[in-house]
Amino acid sequence: MQTLSDLDSFSKKYLLDWEQKSTVRTGKRSRLDKAMISNIEFPYTIKQFLQYPEVKALTQAELQPFYLQSLCNILYGVTQFEVNFVTDQCGKLANTDLGIELSSSIKQVAIAIGTDEMYHAFAARELLSDIEELTGVMPVVPQKTKPELPKDTLVSSNEQAKARLTPVEYFKNAVPEKLQRIAETTLLCILENAVVDDLLEMAKDFDDANPVAVYNREHIHDEGRHKVFFQRLLKYIWGAISEEDRIALGKAIAGYYEQYFQLLSYDELVQITSKNLQKLTLSEDVIQSIAPQVAKSFAKQALHEKDFIQNPMRLMAFAGISDHPPTRELFLKIGLLAPSLETA
Repeated sequence: MQTLSDLDSFSKKYLLDWEQKSTVRTGKRSRLDKAMISNIEFPYTIKQFLQYPEVKALTQAELQPFYLQSLCNILYGVTQFEVNFVTDQCGKLANTDLGIELSSSIKQVAIAIGTDEMYHAFAARELLSDIEELTGVMPVVPQKTKPELPKDTLVSSNEQAKARLTPVEYFKNAVPEKLQRIAETTLLCILENAVVDDLLEMAKDFDDANPVAVYNREHIHDEGRHKVFFQRLLKYIWGAISEEDRIALGKAIAGYYEQYFQLLSYDELVQITSKNLQKLTLSEDVIQSIAPQVAKSFAKQALHEKDFIQNPMRLMAFAGISDHPPTRELFLKIGLLAPSLETA
């Protein structure tokens, strides 16, 4: 159990470390020049395809446009996520009532993390400007439209509305009003942990000479500390609320994973994989050969075996959420945990 005293002591140490280690306080931003552009590699984005000879045979020159576009898209995502979600939620954590007691040090850490995140967005925008100036490549900005269900889909109006919710909207609607701020903060803890997991996965594929590796290291330098704080914060929240509220929040968390993390059908996987492969310089015959193989391989794994589920489930275990019998039962029903854990 994480007590308020435990989290407060950790937060005080965090603030001391922040003064000495935070990139915005101590670091110098990396910039790109023309000579660096040709060295940019982003293998993380095609990692699942590299086992196929046709993809492995692609040259750096052939992959360069794809790498640049992928990097721009990632950087744009950072500028949006860090400002519109993380910094906003950190401000709320510091300045609005969460429904449970928080010390001044905990709230100050939220402001410190928000400061880091604004800096990360600043650095990402700066790199985007460098890339546009040097190459003309710009991010592909997703259309801000919510998914519409087919008109002939036989579902209730409530289910249709649920399908169109953003994750923040979903969490706020999935719990009683008194838990809405706690639900938003729970999502913040989940997504901030996911960011670090993604950055660590990317780091495995980077050569030190790759300019993308430098940016990734600078980003993860701060995000690693954020992750530990949010792990402890979620553990404290879970222990501080009533059993009735744990049941309600547990249902909301399980529903979030069920709605936003469920596996796609084989046909959907083939379609998405084909679309991703079309971004490379591959023939249509090669694409149609590889896509079904990738989809088949992905479909073989159960949901609980996927990295994108195992990582957040480690957070659920740390916070004590997956040990909560009613919530664990929901996790097992959805397939988020291995069936063998049911008797653990």
